[in-house]
Amino acid sequence: MQRHIYIALLICMTIFIACSKHTINSKHESITQELKNPSYMLFLEAKTGTLYNDPFKQACIQGSRNACDEPSFVLERSQEELQELCIKEGKNACYTLAQHYLDMPIDENSPLNTISSSMQNAQKAWQFMQKSCDLGHARACAIAGVLMQKYFNAPQQALDLLQKSCTQHSRLGCLALYDFLQHSYPKTNDMQQQISMKLIDFGIQELCEHSSCFIDQFTSINQAQQMCDNGSGLACVSAVYLYKKEQRQRYLNDIAFQNYLQDILKPHCFNRHYVPACQNIMEIYLLQKNNDLFVKAASIACESNFYAKGIIRFEKTAQICTKMGDALSEGKYIDGKQTLLLPIDKEQSLYLYKIGCEEDNEARACNNLEKILKNSTFQ
Repeated sequence: MQRHIYIALLICMTIFIACSKHTINSKHESITQELKNPSYMLFLEAKTGTLYNDPFKQACIQGSRNACDEPSFVLERSQEELQELCIKEGKNACYTLAQHYLDMPIDENSPLNTISSSMQNAQKAWQFMQKSCDLGHARACAIAGVLMQKYFNAPQQALDLLQKSCTQHSRLGCLALYDFLQHSYPKTNDMQQQISMKLIDFGIQELCEHSSCFIDQFTSINQAQQMCDNGSGLACVSAVYLYKKEQRQRYLNDIAFQNYLQDILKPHCFNRHYVPACQNIMEIYLLQKNNDLFVKAASIACESNFYAKGIIRFEKTAQICTKMGDALSEGKYIDGKQTLLLPIDKEQSLYLYKIGCEEDNEARACNNLEKILKNSTFQ
């Protein structure tokens, strides 16, 4: 009987690993094909300054969809031009077009009560925000949800949109969801607790004050650990920071202690994709020479936008996508006196450069991509 169970487990694990590898390979194949498209080179040339005289317009006219939806380019377009770009499925174009139908522009830091419009314009704003949301713009989902709640009396649709936005790590979306749960929906304490912890992890001081908690002002490990136990990734990162500060030699030399700190950070990095947790656990994997989990945590830190802007220890490390792209291209990661040897992974390196270039405006990531794509061996 035990032998059958063991065989069954082996089969399940084999299938899981095969499926995981297939998913990763499919992702890499898709990205490689996109990068090989000549229109993507036009986008990179616009980003790196190889094209002159209104580079994104040149690249857009020549067929680069990425250039057509570059935020800096989109902001300078007329309403008529934005309509054309939105029809071509530019998420930033649709989002910017929707803003024209609101009484004032909304950004990630705008108070939710400033979203206002006439009923006729609200319909148009919702239409384009919804399309932008469907194309992957997280903040657009939040504004579409607020419009559904405020103008169209559709609480379930509003809730779905706000949850989608918050899940995609939009600070505005999580704020809107928290407000919605407080005032417009039957009380769901578990969800409210989860969202309040996420807002604290974004570094929103006002919410934390009302909850009798702290943002980067912990005076003891016990204080941080208590809030960590309630679900705050920021508090867990603070607890690990205090442990390392107070027990430095133990942290550097005691593998069991390192593993204990890992266990504090793991759910926040690998499940919640909280960037500060991933960056802190990377330090432990670097000490332990665990290259597989180091790369996994670093890739999440590159991809995710979930961190506390403006609070130094909880921000995203500058150029992290480029640094990891370099490391996977060269087969080693160097941090001060420590070196971690990594398996060379050109496909993942390209993927991280692409995120750094497109999402985080990392100039060196764009330059590296351009150089690689001009290399005939890649083509």
